[in-house]
Amino acid sequence: MRGRIRARAYSITGSEESVYGTILVTALIAATDEPTYSPWDVVLIVLVTVVIYWAAHVYARTIAGHGVHAGHEVGLRYAFRESVTHTVGLLTSTLIPVAILLLGGLKWVPDAVAITIALWSGVGILFVHGYVALLQRRKNVWYGLLGGVVTASFGVVIIVLKMLLK
Repeated sequence: MRGRIRARAYSITGSEESVYGTILVTALIAATDEPTYSPWDVVLIVLVTVVIYWAAHVYARTIAGHGVHAGHEVGLRYAFRESVTHTVGLLTSTLIPVAILLLGGLKWVPDAVAITIALWSGVGILFVHGYVALLQRRKNVWYGLLGGVVTASFGVVIIVLKMLLK
């Protein structure tokens, strides 16, 4: 039972969709890091964009997943449920950055601070994704750290590009 819970938690937090979603959210925050955007604007842009991407991903996976596969009939309803379950990481990837942005929107921290912390939280989340993924597969802390650094580098590249294009 514990193994299934751990596997389920990893499928939500460490899935390719979760990593992709974190990169997407980080890029969206970087793209909207302008004085004209308030944290509320950024939250709205992030949530609408991620929900649209998620819905498109669910649709594509459902269409591709139903039919006959390996001699077994896969119904549309089953394919839909499986695709929603498989892609939930794309939605959960927004939770931490959006929570941080809401702190700015509620004026508990200055807008620029909330946006900057939300942006860098993406780098931290990417590090955790890479660390956990490689640690689970290699059972070695050094591989986990390497995986964390490589995965976090996607977020760092987004921030560097943002700074260069500003």
